[in-house]
Amino acid sequence: MKTIKIFMTVALFLVVGMSCGSKTSKTETLQAGDYYTCTMHPEIHEEKPGDCPKCGMKLVLNSSISSGENDQMDMSNDSSSMNMPKK
Repeated sequence: MKTIKIFMTVALFLVVGMSCGSKTSKTETLQAGDYYTCTMHPEIHEEKPGDCPKCGMKLVLNSSISSGENDQMDMSNDSSSMNMPKK
């Protein structure tokens, strides 16, 4: 019976320790050119996450890598691929 109690105590500490130790910081390290912005107000640039001062929405990370000049939408589809239902 004493062995079972010791085993359960060790298992409990392992579970609690693993759940507490796996938490990561929600603050991401910013690289040069990165900033937090509002999706409704892109002119807002903040260094830390938080709320938009204009509308109160959560600010999102806008990475300079993901918003580079090479990321352009392909608008070369012709209108024949967009068939509208007939009435």
